[in-house]
Amino acid sequence: MTTVCVMATTPQGQAQPISPASPRPTPGPAGAPLSPSVAAEAASKDCVSGGPTAADDKLAAELSPKIQGDRVKGLDGGQLSCARVIVRTVRSRDLSERAAVIALTTAMSESTLHDLTEAVDHDSLGLFQQRPSSGWGTPEQITDPVYATNAFIDKMLEKFPNGAWESGDIGNICQTVQVSQFPGAYTPEVPGAQTIADALWDERSVAQGWGVFANGNFHLVEPGSSGRLYQITSPSAGPWSSWEDMGGSSVGTPAIINRGSMYDLFATNADGEVMQRHYADSAWGSWYHDATASGNVTAAKGSGVAAVYGLDAYRLFYVGPGGDLFQSWYNDGWHSQSLGGDFVGTPAAAVSGDQVKVFATNSSGQVYQRNYANGSWGGWYVDKTTSGPITAKAGTGVAAVHALGYDRLFYVGPGGDLFQSWYNDGWHSQSLGGSITGVPTVVMSGDDRMDVFGTSPAGGLFQRTSWAGGAWDSWHQIADKP
Repeated sequence: MTTVCVMATTPQGQAQPISPASPRPTPGPAGAPLSPSVAAEAASKDCVSGGPTAADDKLAAELSPKIQGDRVKGLDGGQLSCARVIVRTVRSRDLSERAAVIALTTAMSESTLHDLTEAVDHDSLGLFQQRPSSGWGTPEQITDPVYATNAFIDKMLEKFPNGAWESGDIGNICQTVQVSQFPGAYTPEVPGAQTIADALWDERSVAQGWGVFANGNFHLVEPGSSGRLYQITSPSAGPWSSWEDMGGSSVGTPAIINRGSMYDLFATNADGEVMQRHYADSAWGSWYHDATASGNVTAAKGSGVAAVYGLDAYRLFYVGPGGDLFQSWYNDGWHSQSLGGDFVGTPAAAVSGDQVKVFATNSSGQVYQRNYANGSWGGWYVDKTTSGPITAKAGTGVAAVHALGYDRLFYVGPGGDLFQSWYNDGWHSQSLGGSITGVPTVVMSGDDRMDVFGTSPAGGLFQRTSWAGGAWDSWHQIADKP
């Protein structure tokens, strides 16, 4: 049976293949890994409709110095876009990042991340050099990168049942699945595969507020009393560092986007202009303005910004000077559009599957939502529980994340308690207590851990943690104000 490849279109017109896994018989050996020169010269096709974007090229250039295997040395935007399809397909099956590393290692070894449509070694095709004659699928199927990834994962799960692939040598796991005549081809590509997986794993599913978990550490950024930004860090088990002066000037809630070993910090200055700073290779770059062809990206004075990486673009959401909610996205330069409405405070955004969801509060604190899916935005509507509209303290804002299976909102209620609302066949809410001011942030530091952070009226920074299926622990202070 042929797997149909459905195309989900982004605002920039790029389509992404999304195919479900389907049962198939256990195939035999795949083809031999191709040398870089042969793979580069053989006929291939783009892994995504429209080809790689400028954002793909940019991220590939940043990762290239770290990709130094025997077969893949450096990375271009086309290879990165193929890697992203592999990572997304693995993640859609609720497997851990290690499965993505295994699949990427294999594709890097077999095809140097090219979706080959020309059979160079017998009848081998696609990212994984799978052979129709060995039962991997038809040529059309195994050159669909989503189908091919699912076929690889299916055989891996059969060969390593009950999670056995979660441990053991990755090169040996790849060899067991592929049955290659060159078993030593895989191990040299593992470090590069890990680097790519780290950069791509969280870019669709987790939105960021003013905190992220990256490179094994929490990173929280807050404006200090001087108006400058400060960062505090900690491993998941503590302890917390001292505040680090990040410079710049922020009068609103900042935002961070986590992209594995890299992240980007956004903040609004006293005039509402959005400033950005990039972290890569263990060092921060300089602050600079984000600007469209019409001028600097500018929010209402005193308000903050939300930032996500979703549907292949950096995306900023902020209340404009006139009260409209704006989206700005990066695609070979910044572009902006008004999403309408009449809002105040700091909005939030989350990416779930192939949807971008944005949340904003009106002057009464009621939370409104608007969704982007299938190439267009829906209308604004009020988020409600059975008790009435979800309502934050007027003038503050909201944090959002898609985590542990649900869309989740975190916000300070009218009385100062921190609230969580989550969507499960309708919105539900609970108070998490405390005495919090401003906008909180929520950080996922693993597949089953969620941490929320907030600032007390006195300026102290507080933390509370929950694990999947478990209760929240107690609030505890982690730092004084910067």
